[in-house]
Amino acid sequence: MDEQVAQPLERSLQAVEGLESTKSTSRTGLTTIQLSLDYGTNMDRARNQVERAISNASDMLPEGVSPTSFAGSFSDFPVVYYAVSGDGSLSAVADRVSANVIPEIERLDGVRQAQLTGADSQYVKVTPDKKKMKDAGLSEQDLQKAISEVGSSVPLGSIEKGTLSLPAETNGAPADLDAWRKLPIAAAAPRGSAPQAPQDRNPKVSLLGDVATVELADEASSSITRTNGELSLALSITKTPEADTVRIVEKIKETLPGLLKDADAEGVVIFDQAEPITDAVSDLTKEGLLGLVFAILVILIFLLSFRATLVTAISIPLSLLATFIGLFGFGYSLNMLTLGALTISIGRVVDDAIVVIENIRRHLANDALDARTERDGTVVSRRESIIHAVREVAGAITASTLTTVAVFAPIAFVSGLAGELFRPFALTVSIALLASLVVSLTIVPVLAYWFISGEKTSRNRKSRNTDAAERLPALQRAYRPVLRSTQKHPVITLVASVVLLAGSIALTPFIKTNMFGDMGETSFDAELALPAGSSLDTTEKQARMVSEKIEGVDGVRDVQYTVGSGTDQLSVMMGGQGSDTAQFIVVVEDSSKVNEARSEVEKQIGELEGLDKDAEFEVSAPGTGGGFNQDITIEVQGNTPETLAEATKKVTDTMRDIPEVTAIKNDLTTTQPTVRVDVDRKKAAEKGLSAQQVGALLNGTIEPLEAGRTTLGFQTYTIKIGEGKTIASLEDLEKLKIPTATGEVTVSDIAKVSQQEKETVVVSRNTDRIAQVTISPTAAGLGAVSAEVSQRLDQIELPDSAHASIGGAATQQEDAFMQLGIAVLLAIAIVYIIMVATFRSLIQPFILLVSIPFAFIGSLLALLITQIPLGLPSLIGMLMLVGIVVTNAIVLIDLINQYRDPAAHRAEGERDAMPLNQAIELGALRRLRPILMTAMATIGAMVPTAFGMTGGSGGFISQPLAVVVIGGLISSTLLTLILVPVLYRLVEGRRERKRLKRESKIKDQNEELLQP
Repeated sequence: MDEQVAQPLERSLQAVEGLESTKSTSRTGLTTIQLSLDYGTNMDRARNQVERAISNASDMLPEGVSPTSFAGSFSDFPVVYYAVSGDGSLSAVADRVSANVIPEIERLDGVRQAQLTGADSQYVKVTPDKKKMKDAGLSEQDLQKAISEVGSSVPLGSIEKGTLSLPAETNGAPADLDAWRKLPIAAAAPRGSAPQAPQDRNPKVSLLGDVATVELADEASSSITRTNGELSLALSITKTPEADTVRIVEKIKETLPGLLKDADAEGVVIFDQAEPITDAVSDLTKEGLLGLVFAILVILIFLLSFRATLVTAISIPLSLLATFIGLFGFGYSLNMLTLGALTISIGRVVDDAIVVIENIRRHLANDALDARTERDGTVVSRRESIIHAVREVAGAITASTLTTVAVFAPIAFVSGLAGELFRPFALTVSIALLASLVVSLTIVPVLAYWFISGEKTSRNRKSRNTDAAERLPALQRAYRPVLRSTQKHPVITLVASVVLLAGSIALTPFIKTNMFGDMGETSFDAELALPAGSSLDTTEKQARMVSEKIEGVDGVRDVQYTVGSGTDQLSVMMGGQGSDTAQFIVVVEDSSKVNEARSEVEKQIGELEGLDKDAEFEVSAPGTGGGFNQDITIEVQGNTPETLAEATKKVTDTMRDIPEVTAIKNDLTTTQPTVRVDVDRKKAAEKGLSAQQVGALLNGTIEPLEAGRTTLGFQTYTIKIGEGKTIASLEDLEKLKIPTATGEVTVSDIAKVSQQEKETVVVSRNTDRIAQVTISPTAAGLGAVSAEVSQRLDQIELPDSAHASIGGAATQQEDAFMQLGIAVLLAIAIVYIIMVATFRSLIQPFILLVSIPFAFIGSLLALLITQIPLGLPSLIGMLMLVGIVVTNAIVLIDLINQYRDPAAHRAEGERDAMPLNQAIELGALRRLRPILMTAMATIGAMVPTAFGMTGGSGGFISQPLAVVVIGGLISSTLLTLILVPVLYRLVEGRRERKRLKRESKIKDQNEELLQP
């Protein structure tokens, strides 16, 4: 299969545009070629090019080989997969379903294709009656000659009949079995007989139906599929790219049972894309609503006002509504990614409104600290107070929101799986945050004007700073000693922070890594492997025993297994297997019971009596569903078979006993006994035969004799003569006689028959022969296993001309982590640019840049405490955290800068700008409550998602992200309130001392000039 099928096809497929690599896997009777294309490749164009490449290579393929191509992208994966069974043989069921069910399903709006597979193909079987054949003087070769020479209709031109021109043609091949039975067969003259007289030359003619039975028969099965113990077919249905998955599946589930019932069949759902989507959407919706309630409660606790809380909370539904409109405009649907982004955004979209409302209330309150009067002491109107309050924070919240949005800009340039998955996530969050900014600067102030009480008389503004200490709330009174203490000892505070950061980084080796966590799957896979070479029937008996045991496990709903090479799209995508292997799909009632059922199945099958002692049963690791394979592969290359085998063995032996590994195997260790016939070319030539002719004659003797093809109705069938011969031993094969021009020859006279071990799998990459070592880590152990595999691989001394490279999930994870790491660095650069524009300074933005790494302290500790692995969702959370960390710091530094800006104070008739110490303290005290409110509201909104309060599976992306953000928010809030003022003091204190020294020098110079 590798030499005659895989290599010609693989060479032809190299012309496909956007091709990254090809990988072929050849087994007995089956070759699978996987094409990896660049992300963003037009799949319709690629599919057409693949079909063209297959067509170009068809002339080089053996007769009877008919390649079929499947697109493996998510949009081409079946949305629903049924196991179909019914009364009668599978062929009869397939005929009824194909005629009555498939056309109706394909008429449904949004359905692209419905494919039924698994039925044995049929052929026209001609079984000669030995006695009648002998009486008629016929041989099987006579039947073959007569059938193959029937031919097709031959055009004879046209006949002019009156005014008509009629095309003329001969009759073609028989159109049905009855016509074939009436085919005349003439007996050939015996070899070596004397020439006949002319009057005796008319040969004896018999009808095919008189000397043989002619009927349709099923081909020998290459695979067996059973669902819940019943033989079954596979019905896979795909959708058009623009169709809605959930609606399509619901429509199919409503329509299909009735159609199957009318066709005397029934179906069991094995795989359903809509179920995890609907479950996840339901879970995320519940978690989002709970988060909304928690966020509002946090705001209410801080503001102690129902009116102020409602005005603040109004930004949540308005922002989400604007996000829905934006998603519709960009062509995105509401799915697990976009809904997860909305859930995460609920706490964040209220932050701007909190800052605005808190500032408005402070300006409206009748308090010496917050009083707002004109220069002559008259009371300012509500409208002017609100405008001033909004203006005071507008620049800061605009900059902070744009910063958070800007950190997602690099996602647009992330390629591969991470980019495809998180681009809609980033867009959703960005739209929600921009909408919240608009709402907080427009709608919230208007609502505050109407609903928030507060116009009261005030004392002169000069008293607001002198009475501040006596009128501080309890929260600020508790915070002020901490603030003053850290301000007095900035170096100690900074060193302590660095120690904490270093300690957190030191914990990273203890944090597990993966690509994705639990995907919320409702099924898992398993594999039963018997000793190589086991027959289909032997494997099927063992598989049925295993299936019956699994069906009794609590929580298991359905069990399907396929022995041999399945021909349906799902089986091909999962990888074909030989007759000694059974693939299981176990469907569980609820996603929450999957891990429990998986463990119980593994335990019970391990204790199963009657199972072959050499059989191996392996259950897929948790978290490897959803289309994301976590296997690590090592591809080994060598210039000779011996070198390749030696290198592969070394690699396999070196990788054993790695912690967190559930299985390790390589395709070179899989061999099976094979009967080999070595033709003695000299002896064969003496009999007038070549080695190829010997092989053809043996095949024609052992297998039924092929005599051509015929079309009955709309179906084309192969015609085969005879039953073939059953060979039960090597001796039977040696004694087999094959016909030659000089008479029959015994196989042992021209060939040597022996039993040898042969590889069952041949793998090639880009037409080069390779061996593949597959390492299966646990769901949370991918990162640790990848690191250990890399370390061990570097230490192996391979033979000359051999080399090995890591692939699979390890390289995918490394590439995704690297790209998202670059995205984080780009996000930091973008933050710096925005900060420069906001503060009009190149120095102050560095305060924020230096503080960003300290925010990851909480994230790393949160991952370690919750034992959630660091994966792609967690990295997106850290990217999001970059924007969140600087948000509160921007608002704080902006207010401190306002207090230190002489121009801003003189414009409002105030006294001179505050000194650095006073500006830092007053700014930090003023921003304490809004900083805590925004952090607590965001944390409260994410708590249901982080802790999975609905008990569902919707958080495979949202949960790790929420945990990272919550942990980071806790540390970043402390960072903003303690470390940012310290860093500000260290940077600005030195500049202020220089300024004061310069001013003092100028003052002294002026005084000297004024002295007489």
